[in-house]
Amino acid sequence: EPDVPRPEDADIPGPWAQFRWNESLECGVPTVDAEHRELLLLANALIAAVATQAVWSDIDARLEAMLAHLTFHFASEEGVLVRHGHPRLDMHRAQHEALLAKAFALAGEVRAGTARPDRVLWFLAYDVVAWHLLTTDHEFFTGLGPSTTHSDRHEAAP
Repeated sequence: EPDVPRPEDADIPGPWAQFRWNESLECGVPTVDAEHRELLLLANALIAAVATQAVWSDIDARLEAMLAHLTFHFASEEGVLVRHGHPRLDMHRAQHEALLAKAFALAGEVRAGTARPDRVLWFLAYDVVAWHLLTTDHEFFTGLGPSTTHSDRHEAAP
């Protein structure tokens, strides 16, 4: 796996923003929250590469690191939902599959040198952060109930 720098406080030129973690992003399940923090770090590294017009191989390496984490994270989330018998697990799994399909298609465009930077940034800002992390996961994990949330809150966070 490539050593991908994580410029949390990078000075990115232009209008590009970096994602910042704060408590309002937490869903209350420590393992999921830790993985979400990692997603933001990986997204920031990818944004920095796109914003500074890095070579495509660098952008591809950062995107690959993010895809590997997304794949791991989605399996982890599904495990939490399975353990708690979440009634809409299949729906969440289908959302994960659709998001991964889009991510792998975008990675293919990056490898082919045909991906536009705005598509990479839109994928990160909208599909991964706004839709998945802030909307979908909050809906699925904050609604687990006090007893479920309590047991997962005591899982060891990575």
